[in-house]
Amino acid sequence: MSVQAVLAACDANVVKMGQKVIAITGDTAAIMIASTTSRFLAKSGGLAVNEILCKPRNLTISRSAAPAKVIDMPAKFEDKVLPKLLNAGALTKEPPKQNE
Repeated sequence: MSVQAVLAACDANVVKMGQKVIAITGDTAAIMIASTTSRFLAKSGGLAVNEILCKPRNLTISRSAAPAKVIDMPAKFEDKVLPKLLNAGALTKEPPKQNE
């Protein structure tokens, strides 16, 4: 993400090509030499990562979805909660009547 931020900033003329910048994003912080998107892979004038200041422990390009958590519910809504709401008068089984 920090590489994309530097490329976007250079493309938008917020930073100059070749300028040394600190890029801080949600997952990393790094010191880089800025470049435009069209030249970022060039040997001369391309983007260079000089130093990674911080990064997540498990840094990956694409992250897989987090595993689903199983929640142990003691009872189903329909079995326990709905009857209580009906008995309390908070809900009715019949749909509300429309005023004509």
